[in-house]
Amino acid sequence: MQRDKKHIIREVAKETNFTYGEAYRIIMEFVRQINLALLDGATVEIRSWGKWRVAIRKARSGRNPKSGKLISIPAYQTVKFKPSKILRLLFTKRPGETPAQRRAKIVLLNMKKPWAGRSAKPFPASLQKAIKEQRQGRAEPVS
Repeated sequence: MQRDKKHIIREVAKETNFTYGEAYRIIMEFVRQINLALLDGATVEIRSWGKWRVAIRKARSGRNPKSGKLISIPAYQTVKFKPSKILRLLFTKRPGETPAQRRAKIVLLNMKKPWAGRSAKPFPASLQKAIKEQRQGRAEPVS
C-alpha cells in the first residue's frame, strides 16, 4: 500500500487533534526545513529515523545505451539517506514473524508517542490554550 502526502497529513491531523490545514502546514514546514538545511550543506539527523546528507558524485564516463558511444557524465550533488539503527531493525524480518509483530516493534523500539503516558496531551496546557485561541481566531499564530 502506497501512502501519499494527503494520507500522511490526514493521519497526523487525526493523531494530534489538529485540523487538516494545521497538519498540512506542519508537515510542509518540516519538509521545507529539511530541504533548506540540505541546501545549506548541513546534515539533518532525526535520531529514531535516520540521517540525510548531501553527497557529491564524481564526474565519470559512461555509455549511451542506444548508440553505445562513450559520453561524459559531469559531477553532481545528490542527497543520501542513512536509516537509523531503529529503522533498520524495524525492517529486519525474522523467520515466522507476522506483519502485526513487525508493527509491534515500533512500540518495543521506543517509537511510541511521547505523550502516550498519563495525561495523553501532546503539548503543555499553555501551548494548548494558545493553539485553541488561534483556531478560534482570537490570537496571533503561535511561533
